[in-house]
Amino acid sequence: MSRPAFRTVAGMLALPLLLVGLGPVALTACSGPVEITPPPETPADKARRERLEAQGITPGFSLSGIFGGDGDSAAGVRMAINPHLWRASLEILDFLPLDSVDSVGGVIITEWTELADAPNEEMKVVARITGQELAVSNLRVRIYRRVRGDDGTMEAAAVAAGTETALEDRIFTRARALLVSQ
Repeated sequence: MSRPAFRTVAGMLALPLLLVGLGPVALTACSGPVEITPPPETPADKARRERLEAQGITPGFSLSGIFGGDGDSAAGVRMAINPHLWRASLEILDFLPLDSVDSVGGVIITEWTELADAPNEEMKVVARITGQELAVSNLRVRIYRRVRGDDGTMEAAAVAAGTETALEDRIFTRARALLVSQ
């Protein structure tokens, strides 16, 4: 089929396809408001709701605790990790680009980053928060370092002794300050 003939066929099909595609949308818009009702509460749902209410927790779901809340979401559900350690870790590591962040599992992984004062070195940090209490034992930081070899490839290198502990201390100190400032 030649190019002008194709344009003619395409032009003839455009209007019917447009009407077929948008017709149902236009008709649905004319039907008025649609009322959505939640499904009826099952006995298991009722038992769960009553158990949570007895503990002082309002059932529901909210992301406010994950995204900078006070550790309790608006629905009253606590984070599985300490919110102060989480927020402090994000604040202290903010100079590094993030590769992966898991607020449920409490893991922050940065990308390999070349620092300005050491152009032949790269570093990566993994911070893991393991509990709800503000305790040093609930924070683990691992720093990985690579150095560019003579052939241009990056090779694993040792991290200076005490660097990981110093970073953990800095994060923990910030977490305590966040707790006190509430």
